[in-house]
Amino acid sequence: MSVQEADKEGGNTGTSIHAGGDVIGVNVTGDKNIIGKNMNVSQTNTEINEITINQQILSKLDEEYASAFKQVTESLNNQLKQSKDVKPEQVVEIQKSLEDLAKETEGLKPNEQPPEEKKKTWKEKFKVFAKYTIKALPKTAATLALFTPLTAGFSKQIEDGLQPIVEGMQAALD
Repeated sequence: MSVQEADKEGGNTGTSIHAGGDVIGVNVTGDKNIIGKNMNVSQTNTEINEITINQQILSKLDEEYASAFKQVTESLNNQLKQSKDVKPEQVVEIQKSLEDLAKETEGLKPNEQPPEEKKKTWKEKFKVFAKYTIKALPKTAATLALFTPLTAGFSKQIEDGLQPIVEGMQAALD
C-alpha cells in the first residue's frame, strides 16, 4: 500500500516527498577513496625514465626518418642516464617536443620538397625540441652530436642549416 493510498483510507496522514538525486559515498571504508559523479580520474606520472616515440607515429614516417628518430631517442636516453642533473619535468618536455616533431614529420619524403608552411612548422617544432634538450643536457659534443640524425636527414628538405641552429642555441646558453 502506497502512502497516497493510505491517505485516502485515512489510516495515515503522512507526507509524501518525491526527491531525485544520487546518494554518493554511503558506507565507504578504507583509504584513498575518490567519491564523485561524472569524474574523470587519470593518473599522471611525471616520472619518465626513458624517452620514447609512440610506435604508431613512427610507423607513419618514411623509413629513413623513422630511423633518424630512433637514433636520436637512443642517444638521448644514453645521455639522460649519464646526466644526473636532468629534472623529471625536463624529461617530460623533451619527450613531448620530440613526439610533436615526429608527428610533424609525417608526410615528409626524403627526395621531395615539402610546402613552405610545412617546412616552417617543422623547423619551429625542431627548435622547441632542441631548446628543451640543450637546456637539460650538459654542454658537450655528445649533446650536439645527438641532433645529427635529424639535422643531416632533414637539411635537404628544410633547406636551412639545422646544425648551426643547435650550435647557436648551445652557445647562447653558455
